[in-house]
Amino acid sequence: MKNRIGYSTWNKIHMNGITRAFEDCFQECNFILNENGRYILKKKHKYYEQVQLVMAILNLSKCYVCLYASYDGCSEIITVDFL
Repeated sequence: MKNRIGYSTWNKIHMNGITRAFEDCFQECNFILNENGRYILKKKHKYYEQVQLVMAILNLSKCYVCLYASYDGCSEIITVDFL
């Protein structure tokens, strides 16, 4: 397989961000883990698997997952590396 190049952005809509502050809605999110103040995708969740599959198909070395809560305008970008 050729070397992985490029990157992609993966958007996941989480509707709690409309009515709740960023920190509140992502504390209870089932696919995000707050690890020492840094958000990461849970590796055993289906969204992580979907991201890895898309990266394999598109031959990408990394992907950016954007989290946003319109309630307070806060956002976070998670970098996911291909395994």
